[in-house]
Amino acid sequence: MSLAEQNFIGACLLDNSVLANQWVGVGNFSSEQHREIFRAIELVASTAVADAVSVAEELERTGHGPCAATVYAIIGDTASASNAEHFANLMIKDSKRRKIDEVANRMLVSDGDPSDIIDGALGYLSDMGVARSNRSGQAKVGAVRAFHSLSEGNKRSVSTGIADIDRKLGGFFPG
Repeated sequence: MSLAEQNFIGACLLDNSVLANQWVGVGNFSSEQHREIFRAIELVASTAVADAVSVAEELERTGHGPCAATVYAIIGDTASASNAEHFANLMIKDSKRRKIDEVANRMLVSDGDPSDIIDGALGYLSDMGVARSNRSGQAKVGAVRAFHSLSEGNKRSVSTGIADIDRKLGGFFPG
């Protein structure tokens, strides 16, 4: 389990104002258990103080009993809420990495037209806030040109036009 996620949850439990000051959402959590806990924190905090007891009770009420025990463990390991922003930033960074890996893996198994593959990857990354949409068109044009050069035998591999995916895949290869 992610220490950044645990510390962020602990910070939220210690100081509910952390919820209003962060850009973290349920989708930024890698652990399903942490997602359930965060959902409960948000729900309880919408009407009352979301402390360890009230959140654990909400988790028990909704059938997520094992998560309730985790809440007590997390709160016991959290010293303060002062580093919440740092942990939120780490979580967001990790979340973006997971999304880039997901897109790279989709591209690896795709057998469609290169232009469509790139469009899909850029669209997904743009929707997720990982790729900048103002550069997406340039990236696609460059990647499609390079792919055609690859298919003509002029290159061994070409860039996808997305640096993070190129680091993961090494670009496109013929075949």
